[in-house]
Amino acid sequence: MHRLYLDQFGGDRVQEGEVFIGSEDTAVHVKALRLRVGENVEFISFEEKKIYVAAFYNKEQQSLGVFQIQHVDDVLAESPVVHLFQATPKLAKLDEVAQRSVEAGVHGIYIVSTEHSDHVSEKSLLKQEGNRKGDARRKDEKGIVKECGESSGGTPTANKKMERLRKIVLSATMQSKAAVLPEVVYRGNLRDIDFSEYDEVLFFYEQATEALSGISGAKKIAIIIGSEGGFSQAEARWASKNFRVCSLGKRILRTETAAIPAIALTIHEANRGCKNNK
Repeated sequence: MHRLYLDQFGGDRVQEGEVFIGSEDTAVHVKALRLRVGENVEFISFEEKKIYVAAFYNKEQQSLGVFQIQHVDDVLAESPVVHLFQATPKLAKLDEVAQRSVEAGVHGIYIVSTEHSDHVSEKSLLKQEGNRKGDARRKDEKGIVKECGESSGGTPTANKKMERLRKIVLSATMQSKAAVLPEVVYRGNLRDIDFSEYDEVLFFYEQATEALSGISGAKKIAIIIGSEGGFSQAEARWASKNFRVCSLGKRILRTETAAIPAIALTIHEANRGCKNNK
C-alpha cells in the first residue's frame, strides 16, 4: 500500500470521515501514483500521530483529491527507540548526519557540545534571527513605509540552520516511509544532560576495545557520537564511569559516517532474540 504524508499546514485536512488534499506538494505525489477509484492509501499525520487508511474516490474543485477513510490507527513507536546525541561537527556534515541517521532508523537527533565540537557551528545553531539595526519599519495609514527607529535585533525568529535541519529530517522521514518524525534539538553540553530515562547509553569511542553486545530487550537507547576531533581522554574517562563505552571496529570513521553503523548495530543488537518488534 502506498504511504503519503499529510501537510496540514499546507491545506490537507481530515474532516467528516474524509481526507481532503489541499496541499500542492501532496497533490503532486497523489497524481504520480495514478490511483484508481477505490484504491487504498495510507496517510500519516505527524501532528495527530495517526495513520489514516483511505480509499481514493473523487476529485472536486475545492480539493486536489478526496479519499474516504476506511479505518484509523495510532502511530506506534518502533522498538527500540534510538536517540542520537551528536557532538557538533561542521554544519555541512551535520546535514548529512541528519539525513543518514533518519534513514538508518533514529527517532531523535540531539546536537551536543563537547571539548572537540566545532564551536563556530554551535554559535550558528544558537544564533537568533531578527530584524537588523535600523530595519524596523511600518506602513502608515496611506501605505507609506516609514522608519520606526532603530531595532536592537527585532523579535527573534527560528534559527535558519535548525529549520534547514528539520526540513532535511522531514524529507528523509518521508523518503524512508517512517511513521514517526524525529525531532532535532540543540541540547547544550553533553555532561549536563540527564540520561536517566534511557535503558542503555552507548558512548562510541575510537579507542574503545569492547564490542557492542548485551543490550537485547532495551526499549530506549541513547547513542553518543563525537565530532571531527572525537572525544578527549577526559570525556572518555567520564563516560566510562557512567555509560557503556563501545567500539565500532578498528577503522577510524568520519563523524558523518559513524552514526550510521552505530544506529544499525544498536537496533540489531537490541532486537536480538526478540520477537514481534514493531
